[in-house]
Amino acid sequence: ISGISMANLKDNWSPEYYDTDANGFPRHSSKFKSGTSTVPWSFQTLLALFFPSVTGIMAGSNRSASLTNAQNSIPKGTLAAQLTTT
Repeated sequence: ISGISMANLKDNWSPEYYDTDANGFPRHSSKFKSGTSTVPWSFQTLLALFFPSVTGIMAGSNRSASLTNAQNSIPKGTLAAQLTTT
């Protein structure tokens, strides 16, 4: 653990998004397949990917009062939402 310092703040201040291949391997990885099309990532694309899954999970948990078996349904629904959106 490096601790809190100005050097760490400067190193981590700006985002660093890597282009990935269709399998999600970054360009600098040894598993990156050259010659394949790359997927450019940005804050907007990551938000578009994860925002619906988070809001869906919250909508499901807010409706827990109307479920007949909430202890069983909420974990299954949460995991299903995460698996289908990632």
